[in-house]
Amino acid sequence: MAGETTPTSLNDLIHSEQIEQIILSANRPASVHQLIAWVRDASKGGAGVYQFPRWDKVDLPAGTKTEGTGGFTITEQTTSSATATAGVVGIGIELTDEAEQDSMKSIADIIMLNEARGAERLTKDLVGLFTSASNTTNVGNAAFDLTQWGIAKAAFKAQSPVGVRMAYVGSNASIRDLEASMRATGAAFMANPLIVDGSVINNPGQGFRGMFEGIEIYETGLCPDNDADTISTAFCVAGDQGALGLAVWFPWKHEVRRNPENATNELFTAARYGVCITNQSNLREVISQD
Repeated sequence: MAGETTPTSLNDLIHSEQIEQIILSANRPASVHQLIAWVRDASKGGAGVYQFPRWDKVDLPAGTKTEGTGGFTITEQTTSSATATAGVVGIGIELTDEAEQDSMKSIADIIMLNEARGAERLTKDLVGLFTSASNTTNVGNAAFDLTQWGIAKAAFKAQSPVGVRMAYVGSNASIRDLEASMRATGAAFMANPLIVDGSVINNPGQGFRGMFEGIEIYETGLCPDNDADTISTAFCVAGDQGALGLAVWFPWKHEVRRNPENATNELFTAARYGVCITNQSNLREVISQD
């Protein structure tokens, strides 16, 4: 048959392509700063620095007091502190009216993208402190396996860390090697009655991966490189009174400014915060292969 009306006949009325309205998220490493940081509100301090004070360790003197004579040794109790310095970070995005109308996406969508960008930046700044740790287990350009895990964990505990939550924040590479060592141990490891569901690294993806030997395990692709061949991860006390302080002067805020001359909306997203190591004894860097 000839003369039928086809899509070609009506090509001016047919959409050239169909686009899914749900957009795939950008591939970002897991953001874990809210899970591991000691977060404090610095907005009402009236200063651009925030202090995390701590008691210094003072031991009781050796020996005993002789009955009826002498006196106790007077010992000074001192304090020390760590300081987070405020800094403003942010990003600007300009969206044309044409783009907003034709793409069927609004400035609100860009705000959500900026929230994700901000979360990634916060985690990157926080875990970047690993390379400033005073205590380090250096595996070198070798795997962070179960043996090295045990050595580093024991060294961390020997620092007498203070806190309820003990955590290990690992890189993709260090978690890869730890899981490989677990697989190599095989049936004997998994048959151990102490290894029950939920007590091994069994959550998919990045972020919180599970528990192992009483330690919370986190994975993020934002751990800092130590050099070209090695990467820095860390054992730490997580949460309040933990090792990694995050002082926030103002959280992410979004401001839209109209630019009629260019027919655009300008979006500015910014936050003011500072990070620091609050207590070196609550942190231990682990250097292993990347």
